[in-house]
Amino acid sequence: MKARWIGTGATAVLVTVAVLTDCGEGRAIFDVDVYRFLKSGADTVHYTIPIVGTASDSNPPIKVGLLGGFGKSVVDTVTITGGANLVNTTGSGNVTFRLFIAADSAGTYSGTPVLTASGAVNGPGTTAIGAAATLIGDSLFNNQTLWFGVQARVTATTPPVTGKVQVTVLRLRVVMKPKLL
Repeated sequence: MKARWIGTGATAVLVTVAVLTDCGEGRAIFDVDVYRFLKSGADTVHYTIPIVGTASDSNPPIKVGLLGGFGKSVVDTVTITGGANLVNTTGSGNVTFRLFIAADSAGTYSGTPVLTASGAVNGPGTTAIGAAATLIGDSLFNNQTLWFGVQARVTATTPPVTGKVQVTVLRLRVVMKPKLL
């Protein structure tokens, strides 16, 4: 299958060039490289934690338009793959990259993250982290518009802890049984 995101601003639209079917099962598979369409700066969350403790910082949610016409389709699975670099400047602690997906911008950060990956930081340096998660039968992905939010959750053990989480990979693989009529 070949799928492309065509985007302007913070909105991206999935245009399907071809759809693969799964050996007679009649499933459509969409592989989407969401990272390619993050605006410069939208892939980075800066953090500063001045005292011992835990705090979070996040970017404004990013609107992503999906291909329409699959409203009655059944989503089998969605596999989310994410990766980031923890670029720490000072201090030590633990930094967690958290990805949220919602049907509207207001609810993006109110739920449970769909993906988390964390790593220890200690003074200046870069730590690569990554994770994958599979969601079963999530009807959220039947929506034509989704909102993606990236958050950094930092626990400072030797403050101040300053740095940034830089997203390096953000991919979706959506497997659905289409019902076009």
